[in-house]
Amino acid sequence: MTVGRDWTVTNAYGDDPPSHAVARSVAAATDRVVVDLPPLYETIDTDALDHLFDRGARVAVSFRYAGCDVTVTGLHVVVRPDERDGSARSG
Repeated sequence: MTVGRDWTVTNAYGDDPPSHAVARSVAAATDRVVVDLPPLYETIDTDALDHLFDRGARVAVSFRYAGCDVTVTGLHVVVRPDERDGSARSG
């Protein structure tokens, strides 16, 4: 996982389910722990997300979650927090 200067997080999730990588990446981008985030399943169907990429789909799925723009591809999760000045990291 890499965190850019603007707190953009890129996570090559490998064998982990994409939904797990989303939660960890958003937590890193917002300086929170995963359990402090709202449930991801309230934003997107996590089973459908994981199943889509289990089948090797060549798509990108983008959505808003916990104050961040999230894009999931077959290889990466990219998270961009709303505020680039660091205030998004304060919780």
